[in-house]
Amino acid sequence: DSHKFAPDDSALGGVKRSKSKALGVITAHNEYTDVRGFAGKGYAHLEQGMVVEPHRLTTLQYVLPKDLQIGEPDDDNKDPMWSVQWTPGGTYPEACEITEQGTNFEKRDDGTTLVTAVFTFTELGIHSANVTINLDDGSQIEVSRTLHCAYVRRNIRHLLPAERENYFDAFHAMYSLTTLDGVKQFGSNFRSLREFVDGHLTAAGLRNADRFHDGMGFLTQHAALTNEFELSIQSVSPQLAVPYWDYTEDGELVHTHKTLEVAWSQDIWDEHWFGNATTDGDHFVKKGRFAYQQVYRSDDDAVVTNAYGFMRAPWNTAKSEYVTRVHKFCQTSYSHESWPFCADHYNMTFGSTYDAWYEWIWTAGYAAHGPIHYYIGGYTNCGDLTSQFEEIGLGQPQVDDFSLWMVQLRKNFWRSYVTEAPESCSHDTPQDQCHMKCSLHYKNKKEVEDFMSMLKKWVYGIGNSGRVPTDATWIAALNETQAAGLMKIYCETPFTPGEQIEAASPIDPSFWPIHPTMERLLQYKRVVQDFGDMYWGATKQHGDGTNYCTQGISSHYAESYLNVSSSDSRLDLGCEGHHADDLNMFKSNVVDPQTGKYQMRSTTNLELFRMINPKEYMVSYIYENFEWTHCDRGAYAFPEVDWAS
Repeated sequence: DSHKFAPDDSALGGVKRSKSKALGVITAHNEYTDVRGFAGKGYAHLEQGMVVEPHRLTTLQYVLPKDLQIGEPDDDNKDPMWSVQWTPGGTYPEACEITEQGTNFEKRDDGTTLVTAVFTFTELGIHSANVTINLDDGSQIEVSRTLHCAYVRRNIRHLLPAERENYFDAFHAMYSLTTLDGVKQFGSNFRSLREFVDGHLTAAGLRNADRFHDGMGFLTQHAALTNEFELSIQSVSPQLAVPYWDYTEDGELVHTHKTLEVAWSQDIWDEHWFGNATTDGDHFVKKGRFAYQQVYRSDDDAVVTNAYGFMRAPWNTAKSEYVTRVHKFCQTSYSHESWPFCADHYNMTFGSTYDAWYEWIWTAGYAAHGPIHYYIGGYTNCGDLTSQFEEIGLGQPQVDDFSLWMVQLRKNFWRSYVTEAPESCSHDTPQDQCHMKCSLHYKNKKEVEDFMSMLKKWVYGIGNSGRVPTDATWIAALNETQAAGLMKIYCETPFTPGEQIEAASPIDPSFWPIHPTMERLLQYKRVVQDFGDMYWGATKQHGDGTNYCTQGISSHYAESYLNVSSSDSRLDLGCEGHHADDLNMFKSNVVDPQTGKYQMRSTTNLELFRMINPKEYMVSYIYENFEWTHCDRGAYAFPEVDWAS
């Protein structure tokens, strides 16, 4: 900031003027700042009041001290004059003048004068603002300030009602229109939601590895996905940024009341927001903007679909044409204890375990956010498990355990070539005749042993987490008949998940605000307690023992039962998408440090990890704040961050 005086900076009107902060600064205001405060606290490149937002009506204001008076306007003594320029490279030859949309000044009760002007900023990056004020003694005061234009991501609960409506309307336009039609209506940045679902399916519906999940690229891949989605949203409504859903707010309620019902009764699930699918047993929304939202279909061989032709993961053989939210696993609720709450995100920030990026990112993909997908998606088409379990001498506790294990079993058995998806099912094929088929057989003793061995490996980990009250010890006590019976139930039951728990999740509007919550937490950690070890692997020295991703547990079954050669490229994708130098599948809007201008470009995981560091920030959006006020009442109060000085 700078303050200049004319004709000089000597004593004027008996008051000595100097380039002092005491003279105040220009600050930027919009409909959010008066309610929520200034955005950008904690970012190294941002000072208080310097953030302006694209395509949002912005009032610049300067408070003239009470010992200075504006002169009466006449031919030689005009009203305060404002000038704002876009100066991305920091040099005025490249400057672009922004048109003022109205000015004003008014005397306030405390004797100061509020000088304002209204502008609409359209370009991201650095701007220079200047106001020249004619004083009553014939002198001038000139005040200038650097402003930074960026999109601001806000808590979805803090969006103004009209803006929340605009966001959901933009999402619905992306859902309803093809890219071709959308580009004609909204411009070249528009992309149909179908393309994002297709991309996510392609990355996450792979047999041996998932390029988006179950690995170290989880957060950066989703950050790029969200940024490109955001660009399409902005083509429809240019002032918008993708909001984040801080589900730890809901988590505090869930843990306090010890029930999930309190979560589904929150406002975000009513017909004006995401819509509610808990009103009956059909598991889809029937009221509001997203009522009867249909799943995309495709007959293109290059597109991942299920047997019915729906754009769903291969292991999701669901016949329902609607976006599905079950919220339970069969008839069993996933434990309320798994819902991430303040303690989880606090410990990920300040716990010594998470001093290494490697440890942080592996937890981020699971306990800190994964259960939200599980709670929304759930599993249905489970048949009469109670009766079937009774026939093999097992009871309801085992039914409940087994139901919850679907969170691991359906995808993992498919990835391990133990199950195979049907190639196709006609639309009149009943659901119980179109489901995953086991490559192993429950009448073969050795294959039952193999099946049970793999099942134990996955489900023991679920119970050992301490957050899901499921007991897997009874598996070891099964006799041969019971083990074969359990395998038969699994292999013949058409279990199907809701979209949020599988690779087609981007079609659900509740998907998009989830991952920015984790990115915001990462940014906060990097401000208040950065990683001591940022190596993209298990150890800083050599990376010995690094798991970049999890893959299918064994290729043995593919070779033995599906006639797939061990040299088949599908058996080992090498954790593509999860290494530091792997490209993100989607592009990000980042600044060119040479020109100061923003551009959509491809980034590697490591590049984007660095670009979203608030200490060396380079992306097109910021988070409004790093506050968790709902956590202040307990032992997990998040320390405040400071403004850059």
